[in-house]
Amino acid sequence: MNTYKLFYNETEPSIVGVKDGLGQGFLDDDFYSTNPKFKDIFIKNEKWSIDWWKRWQLWKEYGQDLQRIKLEKLAKLTDIISVSRLLVGIIVNERVQNILKEFNLPSHYYFNVTLIKNGKLIEGYKWLCFDLDTGENTVNFTKSDYFFDKYMDKEFEYIKNTQIHSYEDYMSIFYKTGKALTVTNMTLNKNFNSDLDLWGTQFLTMETYISERLIKAFEKHNITGFQYRDDIYDLIIE
Repeated sequence: MNTYKLFYNETEPSIVGVKDGLGQGFLDDDFYSTNPKFKDIFIKNEKWSIDWWKRWQLWKEYGQDLQRIKLEKLAKLTDIISVSRLLVGIIVNERVQNILKEFNLPSHYYFNVTLIKNGKLIEGYKWLCFDLDTGENTVNFTKSDYFFDKYMDKEFEYIKNTQIHSYEDYMSIFYKTGKALTVTNMTLNKNFNSDLDLWGTQFLTMETYISERLIKAFEKHNITGFQYRDDIYDLIIE
């Protein structure tokens, strides 16, 4: 059974070249016009239904080759590249791909990416897309805790007293309010694959998790562009 830390992108300016927590790359109007399918999936529009989130959960729904992601002028190239407003997946180079071959991931795929820095094409990177866990079969909702403070509106006063015992209970709040509750102390049941080394959640915690053994492998190979930390909440695996 793995133990996990929270995965996040590196923000140290001496490593990534940009300051104030900015991504090394960014998505601009040129990117959205070049990648209309991406824009349709991730930028809210009149076509969206209440089930818009389902297209974010499965890589076969949201995954695609990405063209013309621009990098900041001062951005440094790292093994893992952070891109502002890229809400799912991870931009990685071949070094990272080769390491990940030896580890366990959810269903996933590497899509082609075109990066541009100061007008020059940067090659050798892929967009790693993987399925996100909804918790429908893997979370013990009765034993998990929830952050209700965002529902201070009188209109949603009843939600604070809601008993959540199932995935259906959890999602009913989303469908009633349009807001997904954050799960704080999350309890995973026996259906969860605790051999996974990199995984994330759709709603629930909205975090990406990395196993300690994958962290050690990244550090052994001096992989740059990522960081990790302990979660302030508990992640319990039954």
